[in-house]
Amino acid sequence: MSDSVSTPDPASRLDPSEDIRWLSLLHEISQDLNGILDLGQLIERIAQQVGSLIEYRLFDLYDWDEEAQLLTARFSMDSGNAWEPRMSLRPGEGVCGWVALHRRPLRVADVRRDSRFVDCSSGIPTRSELAVPLLAKGRLVGVMNLESDRVGAFSRRHELMLETLANSVAVALENARLVEELKGKEGSLRRDLKMARQVQKALLPSHSPLLKGMEIGRSWRPARQLGGDFYDFLNCGPSRMTIAVGDVSGKSTPAALYGAMAIGALRAQIVHSPCSPGLLLRRMNHYLLQPELDNRFLAMTLAMVDASARTLTMAAAGLPHPLLLRDGKVEAISVEGIPLGLFPDQRYQEHVLELQKGDVVVICSDGLHEAMNSREKQFADGCLHAKLEQLGSLPAQDIADGMLEASRLYSGGVSP
Repeated sequence: MSDSVSTPDPASRLDPSEDIRWLSLLHEISQDLNGILDLGQLIERIAQQVGSLIEYRLFDLYDWDEEAQLLTARFSMDSGNAWEPRMSLRPGEGVCGWVALHRRPLRVADVRRDSRFVDCSSGIPTRSELAVPLLAKGRLVGVMNLESDRVGAFSRRHELMLETLANSVAVALENARLVEELKGKEGSLRRDLKMARQVQKALLPSHSPLLKGMEIGRSWRPARQLGGDFYDFLNCGPSRMTIAVGDVSGKSTPAALYGAMAIGALRAQIVHSPCSPGLLLRRMNHYLLQPELDNRFLAMTLAMVDASARTLTMAAAGLPHPLLLRDGKVEAISVEGIPLGLFPDQRYQEHVLELQKGDVVVICSDGLHEAMNSREKQFADGCLHAKLEQLGSLPAQDIADGMLEASRLYSGGVSP
């Protein structure tokens, strides 16, 4: 038997008004399908809408796997009852396999007289079948198939209608599958980011160190799920400790990885060199200028605390000036330098601060200073100093937490 009915079909010779009616209906159905992005809902809706155009006993939708060269049944519906079949066809196998191979519709008036028919054991006494390819930009994405228990149930007009609708079905399916794929990737990405943030947080000290006669507080919140801001406490002896605050250029995963690498490099440097902040910055700058570490730079402040001598020796490479609260007034400590990883042979000057009882020193990244309110005014423009003066009499940890929370609230609850 030929692959399509060749004799004239009375059902195909309708008046123009009937053509306009079904073309309008096809347009409405196409618009309806394009508005559904949930893949499961879309497939079921396709089966229902096709049923409003063409009477069938069984509806099947097949997915085409280009790599495996396999047509797999994705969805079946019989009299309103839907299920997920478990069947696959090779190109050329069965009516649907023939359609997949030739990328052409196939209408069989009596499957018992056609050698291409394969009984899929659906329980339906199939007598006639109509299948069309689903093509998106010329690429096969699947096959849509109708079966009936009546001989000659599908006409040439039915074939044309289903073929016309198939274009919209293919596009709608591709869009829904893309959304489904993106949702899956988004979920995976969120899980990966959550794990990465946990790892990043684990690299940072979980407790503030103890130094006789001094308090140290710390607070940290990345601008996104991941960020390049970090801090560290480096032991330099019985009464000495170097505090490091760093901020990698950029945000998210690359900045976080670069920051983790910088922490490791800094810890390695302090094992093999004195705790001089200026010398440490110079060596870190040399390390970060390796060719494979380009396109990033690191702003950092190092402050070595000597509890016995009650001094704070600082060197900076691009971070905002540290703040000193003394006798109720805040002033910036003038210590600055070029960020690390930009220029070779940089030297970093040190500033030694003689600490007095009640002094509070704040070292932070630029996120605290640059928190912006709705009027596009930065937290550093007046509010920062005032808040430090307000919190200055509290324990060190409360000051650190209070400053970070104040900047977050200042920017409307968005993390700095």
